[in-house]
Formats: sequence, structure tokens, C-alpha cells
Amino acid sequence: MISRTARAGHLLANSENLSLTHRLLGMAGTHRTDNDRRGKKRNADVIAAEISATCQNLTKTVSDLEDYVKPANIATRGLDAATGFFVDENGDIRLERAIAAAAAGIALIGLLSRSKKD
Repeated sequence: MISRTARAGHLLANSENLSLTHRLLGMAGTHRTDNDRRGKKRNADVIAAEISATCQNLTKTVSDLEDYVKPANIATRGLDAATGFFVDENGDIRLERAIAAAAAGIALIGLLSRSKKD
């Protein structure tokens, strides 16, 4: 059985994760709480406009996520990161990093070939 303190901590952690998710997706402040509704009378047009805005925001967010997880885009980001590691801001090759990577590759090949002989 989970204690009340553990349950409260779990709920707090989930609310913090939700808040982080909203911030990451650019949705911070777009959700309404019960406190926002007190003392305000909303008519059907206002509610419909809020639903429409939320729907558009959700559609854009899903579209952005789809674009972010496309394999081609992931590969492009990885290639850009690798290129950034070996090339400086002027477009020149960072020789020390290229030599270190080549040495590591040669050492790995040597270790692999040695392990196959044993």
C-alpha cells in the first residue's frame, strides 16, 4: 500500500512533468484551471473559440512532432552534430579532433582483429 506522502509526491512529480511537457511543446500557459473560470461568464461562442484555438495548437504541435521524429530529419541532425564536431565555425577542419578520431578508429580495428585471432 502506498502512503499518503508517497501518493502526494507522485502527484506532484506528475504535475511537474506535465508542466515541463507544456513548456517543451510551447504550450505553457495555454491550459485553463478552475481558478481561471471563477467569476467569468463564458458563452458558447467563447468556448467554441477556445476549443478551436486549442485544436489548432494541438494540430501544429503534432505536426511539429511528426517532423521532428522523421528518420531523415534525425539523420540530418546527427550529421550536423558530427560535422560541427570536426569542422570549426570558419569551415576549417579541426585537425586535432580528426586525428584523435582516426587514432581511435585504428585502435578499435586493431582490437577487433586481435580478438578474432584468439
